[in-house]
Amino acid sequence: MPELKHQSTWIHRCRSTRKDNYKLNSRSLAQLKESYANFVNILGSLIILLLG
Repeated sequence: MPELKHQSTWIHRCRSTRKDNYKLNSRSLAQLKESYANFVNILGSLIILLLG
């Protein structure tokens, strides 16, 4: 049954790729949150400078 073996490895590859994509997405989401926090900090500093 060489076909079945090939199919199972292909399915496994698909799963692992999906898992890697999920890892990448969560990592980029974390970076996005971080950059947003930095942006908010800079904005807050500017407002304080303008009001102060």
